[in-house]
Amino acid sequence: MQFIEKLAKDRNASPDGRLEAINVLGARQSIDSKTLAPLLWIDEPFVIRRAVAKVFKERGCSEDCISGTLTALHAIWEGQPTLEVQATALVPSSTPHAQEHLVYLRKQTEEDYFVLLNSNPCLTGKALKTKYGSNSEFFEKIRKQVGPC
Repeated sequence: MQFIEKLAKDRNASPDGRLEAINVLGARQSIDSKTLAPLLWIDEPFVIRRAVAKVFKERGCSEDCISGTLTALHAIWEGQPTLEVQATALVPSSTPHAQEHLVYLRKQTEEDYFVLLNSNPCLTGKALKTKYGSNSEFFEKIRKQVGPC
């Protein structure tokens, strides 16, 4: 299992190999959220974030998952670029289609994150208050989109 966990986290591994490792980890009787939650971060490829979000949607979003999701969403809303945005910035002349695709990927990422946050509104509220209680703007934006506890 250690090999599978390493493969899931290995940024130099093929995306297909990483996705297969994530699927294997997600199929285990109990999932290791400490291994998977960091893969929700915005510097992971979209397909990796999406696969991990799917695992957590199906198996439940733990405290690590909620915390990682909040951190990633906060980073996006603060203007930190996702991996796809960083890659596109390296291309001298990005097309309008490429920009539309980036908007689509960001929308999908945010939707995935809110599904996770809404899967456990009580835990989300607790983590939100602990981590972002002093950031009233972010706190309120999240509270408006997460169901009641």
